[in-house]
Amino acid sequence: MRQKHLLTLLRQYMSKTALTELTVSGKVIMKIRGKHWELERGEKMKLSTRARYGLKALIDLGLHSENEAVSLQSIAERQDISTSYLEQLMAMLKKAGLVKSSRGAYGGYQLGKPADEISVGEVLRVLEGSLEAAACPGIENDGTCHGSDVCVAKLVWKRINDSITNAVDTLMLGQLIEESRRVHEEKQQV
Repeated sequence: MRQKHLLTLLRQYMSKTALTELTVSGKVIMKIRGKHWELERGEKMKLSTRARYGLKALIDLGLHSENEAVSLQSIAERQDISTSYLEQLMAMLKKAGLVKSSRGAYGGYQLGKPADEISVGEVLRVLEGSLEAAACPGIENDGTCHGSDVCVAKLVWKRINDSITNAVDTLMLGQLIEESRRVHEEKQQV
């Protein structure tokens, strides 16, 4: 239970990463809200199901909505996601303009803009918020870090954050859709 609580706190306060798994390479001790928390080597931090399921749903939508809208039920069945949870995710994505919906007998969802114009970073930020892997007040120079002027560790955190941002902002949904098509075609040929 304590470990689960720690991982939740880490996600909330220190990690909104684009990595699906971040393995801790040693013992990490941090202070959050006055409490000390430890994470042992080999434990993993993961993105929330919002990010994972939301991205899967958008890839599915991109694969199946080229000519017509796709129902939430069909996405939910193909991706094994609860329809009610998927409704929540789609509401967030719709508000951000990443999907659009239509009502009626042929209603459903379609991408809100071309897949090649939607970055994975944009999707993850809508569903998760900040993608910073390491929250460091020294990077932000907001005056809350007393050793910021001589701390070089902040360069590590900034580089990690910049690398994650670059990775997810240059990976486009269209690329993932094409890769998914390729993988499915190969699987059918076997």
